Amino acid sequence: MTDFQEKLILTLLDKGILAIIALLLGYLVSKKLEIFKGNQERIRSLEKDKIALKNEFDKL
Repeated sequence: MTDFQEKLILTLLDKGILAIIALLLGYLVSKKLEIFKGNQERIRSLEKDKIALKNEFDKL
C-alpha cells in the first residue's frame, strides 16, 4: 500500500468518524429541544388553567 493510499484511508476514516459524531450531536440536540418544547407547552397549559380557575373563583 502506498503512502498516498494510507493517507487517503486515514482521511476518509477521520471524516467518517467526525460525520458520525456530528450526526449524534445533532440528534441529541434535537431530542433535548423537543423535550424543552414539550415542557414549555405544559407550563403554558398550566398557566392557562390557572388563569381560568382564578377567573372562575373570582366570579363566586
